[in-house]
Amino acid sequence: MLAIPSSSIMLNSAIRNRSSSLPLHEAIASGRRWLDECLDGHELCPKDTQPSSYPDLLLELDGSTVRVISPVERKISGPYVALSYCCRDSNSDFLRLSASNKEALEKGISCFELPTAFREAAELVHGMSIHYLWIDALCKIPQSQSHEEHNSEWAELEAIYTNSIFNLALATVENPTESCLGGCPSHVGLPFQVETSGLIGDDVRTVVPYEYHPKSLYHQPLGCRAESMQERFWSPRVLSIGLGELFWDCTQLQNASESLPQGPAAMARWTKLRQTFIPRTSDRKKLEEFWWLMVEEYSDCELAHPETDKLAGLSYIANQLASALDDVYIAGHFWKTLPYSLNWRVDPQLAPDRERSRKPQRIANMVNNKVDERTLEVPSWSWASMDGTVYISRPWNFASLADVEAYTLAPVMSNKLIKGARSVSLTIRTYCLEVHCTDGKPVIPQSLWTPLENFHWFRAKLDDEQDTPANGTRLLLAALIEDDRMCTWEGLVLQQVEAGEDTYQRIGHFQFHRIPAEEPRETWQDDYRSMLDQRRAITLV
Repeated sequence: MLAIPSSSIMLNSAIRNRSSSLPLHEAIASGRRWLDECLDGHELCPKDTQPSSYPDLLLELDGSTVRVISPVERKISGPYVALSYCCRDSNSDFLRLSASNKEALEKGISCFELPTAFREAAELVHGMSIHYLWIDALCKIPQSQSHEEHNSEWAELEAIYTNSIFNLALATVENPTESCLGGCPSHVGLPFQVETSGLIGDDVRTVVPYEYHPKSLYHQPLGCRAESMQERFWSPRVLSIGLGELFWDCTQLQNASESLPQGPAAMARWTKLRQTFIPRTSDRKKLEEFWWLMVEEYSDCELAHPETDKLAGLSYIANQLASALDDVYIAGHFWKTLPYSLNWRVDPQLAPDRERSRKPQRIANMVNNKVDERTLEVPSWSWASMDGTVYISRPWNFASLADVEAYTLAPVMSNKLIKGARSVSLTIRTYCLEVHCTDGKPVIPQSLWTPLENFHWFRAKLDDEQDTPANGTRLLLAALIEDDRMCTWEGLVLQQVEAGEDTYQRIGHFQFHRIPAEEPRETWQDDYRSMLDQRRAITLV
């Protein structure tokens, strides 16, 4: 827990006294207050409440009734809210817009005919004096899509959330049929005040549990949905319904809650608060760190269609950062962060604070023959080729062992997705060692390893167990980085692509590490260089 002088942080202790539900009238008042403060007093936040464009359809809220309208036909004006929510059960039976019920919905229905969470959202929005709400299930009729139509849908969604006055995020419900206005369970610690004395002096301090934001908001069902992450960044503001209280994010006020209505203030630097907006800075190190945090958060979420949307789900953030970094974005990486960013790993143990770590799978293995023209080919060297938690080692203490020479669009010779598909290939020059696979693991030739095994250990981990090569298969270890402080080399485990001379695909990650010993061994770098071949150029696909 963090104990902060109460003079430096605003606490609304009344939230701790709420009953088993979140009172709607209190939620409306909190949301209205944050929105008014943002529109009237935040210099960094947009002030215009009139959208530059509207979705094709919206819900018009009229107290006890809702109806589907066409903004163009009705020539409406004024703001609208865009909803984010979960639907974990694909077979969940709730009201959706269809060709058969569109006419009835255009005439209007009672709010009580809406799924519970949608009704509560509509009441909250209407209570804040906003008359239009966009919910995909009630404002879009699902249709089969071509590749071009699927890509254009992302642009359409970006416009919808970007033009909304705020994004209303229903964080706690797994399906729209559930209520989103539940109370806060006793196991979730809310902030509180205590009087202190003695060595730390007489004072009043606000105590905030480290897990307050994660348990109340981040680790709720919506936080598992990868699509909601981009919706959050598209939107000018986010009003979230968390456990027992509301949370607020805008450019100027981030990670605020009803308990902490002016945000976490001084405690922000001591806690792992979620990034809600792209940093306004020219500091490259801060922007790169932000990107890697986003990749890790995104990979930890569940994406409904990773075979088509893995890169699209971060495209908005990537495009914004490419401009800020003055860099080229290539299949989930920025050119100037290579080769360091190739050093990603799929070991959930590296991130013990993540509660949703999933067993990683290569997307090509997941979809197998279930492909269509929308299926996306992602190179094996990109983290985006995986579905599951990834971790990217920060390069601040590393030296590069590899040089990235070029990238190009090229045919993928061992493509499991679409015959004749094209992907990004990458040419690097680095130290390499040919090894063989034994019992599913790369094994270094005994003649090379025996003189060194008392001083070093070797670890290799496959990205996906389904890619385990047969015994005797030739593999290549390609070094990427050197950590002088930890006496470590790290790099890629590669398998040669059929009919591709010096062309390889990534199947895993390796480490060489010096074993601490009484006798200093200052020549550990020379040991590794003598074991690996001279630097050579290889192509990764």
